[in-house]
Amino acid sequence: MRVGVVGLGVGRRFAEAFAAHPHARVTALCAKEPEALASASAEHDVPATYADFDAIVDDPNVDLLVIATPHALHAEMAVRALRAGKHVIVEKPMCISLRQCEEMIRAVEETGKLLAVDQVLRFYPYCQSLKAHLDEGGLGDVYYAEADYLHNTAHLIRERTIWRGSAEHAHYPVLGGGSHSLDMLRWLVGEIDRVHCEAAHVALPDFAFPDCMVASLRFANGAVGKCTTSYGLVRTTMHNLVLFGTNGSVERARGAEDYDKQFRAGDGHAFDESPWPVPFQPPGGKPIAAVVDHVYECVANNTIPLTNVWEGANTVAVALAAIESWHSGKPVTPDRFSPE
Repeated sequence: MRVGVVGLGVGRRFAEAFAAHPHARVTALCAKEPEALASASAEHDVPATYADFDAIVDDPNVDLLVIATPHALHAEMAVRALRAGKHVIVEKPMCISLRQCEEMIRAVEETGKLLAVDQVLRFYPYCQSLKAHLDEGGLGDVYYAEADYLHNTAHLIRERTIWRGSAEHAHYPVLGGGSHSLDMLRWLVGEIDRVHCEAAHVALPDFAFPDCMVASLRFANGAVGKCTTSYGLVRTTMHNLVLFGTNGSVERARGAEDYDKQFRAGDGHAFDESPWPVPFQPPGGKPIAAVVDHVYECVANNTIPLTNVWEGANTVAVALAAIESWHSGKPVTPDRFSPE
């Protein structure tokens, strides 16, 4: 598989992962920063480098294009790449509007090409082990779920990726970082059919959007939950996760040290407590290599990715419903997308 990468922030991790893959090679890179482009090209011996997206999307030596650019650029770039005959991996959130969701789905359906969204939490061994446990009925019926994206992004907004503060990229926390947590909740518990959101704008007053958003959720299966996204948190990054089921509970505990545990009913009124067997943080950090390997297998076997275009659209739809709810002060029912 011949791979091109657009954007060398997160995109550089994809370049590294594809360069190390036994059945792929990086044949083209595209970025606006000459130094980053030259450095990545030299590191991975990439034959073609471009400063312009038009050039890489027209490169016949690219089979799959990784789009790791600012949010507002995802949809147009992905659609152009698909219609140019290329498979696509696009960074989260997949896009920033329902119209863009529809355009991206239409491009996938009309071209037959693959699109995968980098909703990387689904590829963490911790989350995969929890998903298998839930599918086997390990917690019984889940009736409450919360997932929070807690991250101090002030340095990113003010120094490294200033575009995050631009209105055109719609970097509401619940759509930006929050798309990680919402996607995980949808995957673990099920679709969300009602959202009510409140927000604060205190921790980062110079940010163009609220810096903390709390979305109350109603799932289609009757469960309830919430998702908090905070961009000004005075703390190290944390993906909080709590699940209450009729037969047990799982939580990523919050305290001086984070640790993962499970509760089950014990004797009498007691509860058995045990550590969750799989650490959240895998060796090497984010499991980008697992995403790359999954997408390669999907292309090779003509199968639909776990984080496909409809999954990406449904996660965006929930985030947009939360934003609408905050503006209106009323609960909102998210749009729902599915293959024809």
